[in-house]
Amino acid sequence: MFYGYKYSIEYSYEYKHCYWVAYRFDNTTGGSVGRNENYQPDPNIPKQYQTYKDDYNFSANGYTRGHLCASSDRQYSVEANKQTFYMSNISPQLQTGFNQSGTTWDKAEGVVQKWGKITQASDTLYVIKGGTIGPNKIKGYIDNGIAIPKYFFMAVLYCSNKNYKAIAFYLPHENLKVPPYSSKELKDYVLSIDELEKETGFDFFINLPDDVEKQVEANYTLSDWSW
Repeated sequence: MFYGYKYSIEYSYEYKHCYWVAYRFDNTTGGSVGRNENYQPDPNIPKQYQTYKDDYNFSANGYTRGHLCASSDRQYSVEANKQTFYMSNISPQLQTGFNQSGTTWDKAEGVVQKWGKITQASDTLYVIKGGTIGPNKIKGYIDNGIAIPKYFFMAVLYCSNKNYKAIAFYLPHENLKVPPYSSKELKDYVLSIDELEKETGFDFFINLPDDVEKQVEANYTLSDWSW
């Protein structure tokens, strides 16, 4: 499904959960319109596959409404921010140790938003975020048959004057504030795009020229990025 040139999703009717959400930051995506907070079923999804805010009201084991494309990622217009509150963009995430301020996932979102503060028209940051769904990739279900991912991921590509760099994150969907995770840093969950593709089964950034895709997805350099 396509919601404009800066935001698109691929949604699973079987799991009632996104495979991924793709969007971009450029020199037009800054702003501070605030949070819409009006969770709504996605009107682009057939009614029998829609999910609802109340599906999360009595979720077992502390799963809450976690954004894939964060509200803070879409601050350039009210309409763009409203779309982040479509339930197709919402995933069951553990409140304690995962979907809360200061957790490793929150830090990953924050650093990507930092990289997305772009002022040059020649620069673009492309982001693909999702939770794993499919056989052996979920932890179970909450109400209304919504799958709970085992892992959450981000694939990030930066383009500046046709020069590219890429990096990815792959985090277990656990309380990352307790052992064995509590001593780890965000950089411990970094991997290459190629490695993330093997974990998820997706082929990211397919529109790159083949030679560029092969080179940029094979490696990452931590020092290329501001942390």
